[in-house]
Formats: sequence, structure tokens, C-alpha cells
Amino acid sequence: MIGDPTGGSRTDQHTDRRSRHRAEVALAESPAPETGGASVERIQLRRAVDSLPERLRTVVILKAVEGYSHGEIAELLGISRGASEVRLSRALARLREGMGDHDAA
Repeated sequence: MIGDPTGGSRTDQHTDRRSRHRAEVALAESPAPETGGASVERIQLRRAVDSLPERLRTVVILKAVEGYSHGEIAELLGISRGASEVRLSRALARLREGMGDHDAA
């Protein structure tokens, strides 16, 4: 395998891209709820998730939508478990801000 300057291989990079793509597809294909009010909230949430930087959005989708553990996410993305946890925490804080829920912490 040919290495890159960051120490990962092309195979690792390809796996990372596939994992991110699967996570994004899962969010896009998730079924909309039947009720009108809930669908508006779902649209707002989807827009808020879409507005996150890719490194945060990927962890949110892998954890919340796909159900991966932080250990699995770390392995998939080539980051530490702690980095996965921090990214999720930061993403959720941004989502709360974006959704107008300033009291939740």
C-alpha cells in the first residue's frame, strides 16, 4: 500500500470515505415522520446537521444514525476514541444552538 504524509494508507482513506458516504446516505434516506409538525422539525434538524463541518457531521451520523460505538467510530475514521467523543459533544452543542435549544446542556 502507498502511504500518505499523515501515516494513513490509501486503503484507510478509501475506507474512511466509504464510511462517511454510508453515514450521509443513511441520514438522507431516513424516513420522514407522518405528522406535519414533526416533519418540519426533522427538516430543521437535517439542515442543522448538514451545516456542521464534515468531521463533526460524520461522527454524529455514525453514532446517532448508524449506532456505532465511539471505539468503532475511532477505528473507522483513524482517530482516538476521545476525539470521537469530543467531536460528538461539539456537534451536539452546535445542533442545540442551531435548533434554538439554549437551555439543554
